[in-house]
Amino acid sequence: MKYYLNNRDNRANLAANDFDEFFRPFWSMGEFSPKTDIREKDGSVIIETDMPGFDKNDISVELSEGYLTVSAESKESEEKGRFIRRERRSGSFSRSFYVGSGVEETDISASYENGTLKVTFPTEAQARKNSARSIEIK
Repeated sequence: MKYYLNNRDNRANLAANDFDEFFRPFWSMGEFSPKTDIREKDGSVIIETDMPGFDKNDISVELSEGYLTVSAESKESEEKGRFIRRERRSGSFSRSFYVGSGVEETDISASYENGTLKVTFPTEAQARKNSARSIEIK
């Protein structure tokens, strides 16, 4: 799922999000996509994604060709026994956000605390060389 963060595509993005949310129960079949808030504050864009139960080392934040991709994988518990009820998810997910060609890895900071991944970058970064790179999560 890709989302666009620039103002020009905002209306189409909101309509696409509504469409995705309406049909999510029909096509998600075992896949999951953590809830994400995107806001702008003091010249920065802040993306906060709820990811409780994930280990920081299982989360990846990458920047490639103007797309910021957040992905993670949680493994099924290896505890033995018969489950009476099982609600915790295991599996993987990936979400991409178009941030523009002017954002570079050095412009991005990421932290993971109390089950929330927070990624921050400036709204108006200088255009720089685009290549695949990873962002360290602090």
